Amino acid sequence: LGIKCKEKVYSTGKLSALRRVTTFSQHKIEQSHESWERFKEFFQSCPRDEVPMWQLVYGYYFGLAEHNKQMVDVSCGGSFFV
Repeated sequence: LGIKCKEKVYSTGKLSALRRVTTFSQHKIEQSHESWERFKEFFQSCPRDEVPMWQLVYGYYFGLAEHNKQMVDVSCGGSFFV
């Protein structure tokens, strides 16, 4: 069973991974490096040509716990996303 997306057919497993990448959220007890590893696993199992890089970065950043977003903002010298 597959689903056609932009003239390509993807398995439901790949589409599920794509959904996890675009709706990512860090677990409460998860360290930032652990969440990054989990996000990379999702990313590697989804159809990458369907998700623009900006959307991946956006999904990861806004899925982080608030204190980790603040650390990213500080390291950028301001707000990471304006």
